[in-house]
Amino acid sequence: MPVSYTLEQYVNDLRAITAKETDPVKITDLVAPVAKKFAQSAEWFRPRTFDRCEARYVRRGP
Repeated sequence: MPVSYTLEQYVNDLRAITAKETDPVKITDLVAPVAKKFAQSAEWFRPRTFDRCEARYVRRGP
Protein backbone atom coordinates (compact mmCIF):
# COMPACT_ATOMS: atom_id res chain seq x y z
CA MET A 1 0.00 0.00 0.00
CA PRO A 2 1.27 3.52 -0.79
CA VAL A 3 2.65 5.67 1.99
CA SER A 4 0.03 7.77 3.79
CA TYR A 5 0.44 11.47 3.04
CA THR A 6 -2.69 13.38 3.96
CA LEU A 7 -4.41 16.16 2.10
CA GLU A 8 -3.77 18.38 5.10
CA GLN A 9 -0.03 17.66 4.94
CA TYR A 10 -0.04 18.32 1.20
CA VAL A 11 -1.82 21.66 1.57
CA ASN A 12 0.51 22.67 4.42
CA ASP A 13 3.53 21.83 2.27
CA LEU A 14 2.13 23.85 -0.63
CA ARG A 15 1.49 26.81 1.66
CA ALA A 16 5.03 26.58 3.05
CA ILE A 17 6.50 26.55 -0.45
CA THR A 18 4.50 29.57 -1.62
CA ALA A 19 5.25 31.46 1.59
CA LYS A 20 8.99 31.13 0.95
CA GLU A 21 9.08 31.49 -2.84
CA THR A 22 7.47 33.93 -5.28
CA ASP A 23 9.02 32.88 -8.60
CA PRO A 24 6.46 30.68 -10.43
CA VAL A 25 9.19 28.56 -12.05
CA LYS A 26 10.86 27.86 -8.70
CA ILE A 27 7.48 27.16 -7.09
CA THR A 28 6.72 24.63 -9.81
CA ASP A 29 10.09 22.95 -9.29
CA LEU A 30 9.45 22.71 -5.55
CA VAL A 31 5.85 21.53 -5.89
CA ALA A 32 6.63 18.71 -8.33
CA PRO A 33 8.06 16.26 -5.76
CA VAL A 34 5.36 17.18 -3.24
CA ALA A 35 2.62 16.53 -5.82
CA LYS A 36 4.25 13.22 -6.73
CA LYS A 37 4.33 12.20 -3.07
CA PHE A 38 0.63 13.02 -2.70
CA ALA A 39 -0.26 11.23 -5.95
CA GLN A 40 1.48 8.09 -4.67
CA SER A 41 -0.44 8.24 -1.40
CA ALA A 42 -3.67 6.34 -0.90
CA GLU A 43 -5.13 9.47 0.71
CA TRP A 44 -6.30 11.26 -2.43
CA PHE A 45 -8.59 8.54 -3.75
CA ARG A 46 -10.41 7.58 -0.57
CA PRO A 47 -14.13 8.28 -0.70
CA ARG A 48 -14.84 11.43 1.27
CA THR A 49 -17.34 14.21 1.35
CA PHE A 50 -16.03 17.76 1.34
CA ASP A 51 -18.12 20.77 2.25
CA ARG A 52 -17.11 24.31 1.40
CA CYS A 53 -16.59 26.32 4.57
CA GLU A 54 -15.10 29.82 4.68
CA ALA A 55 -13.01 29.59 1.49
CA ARG A 56 -11.60 26.16 2.33
CA TYR A 57 -12.83 22.61 2.15
CA VAL A 58 -13.53 20.72 5.34
CA ARG A 59 -13.73 16.94 5.38
CA ARG A 60 -17.00 15.45 6.58
CA GLY A 61 -17.54 11.79 7.30
CA PRO A 62 -15.22 8.79 7.69
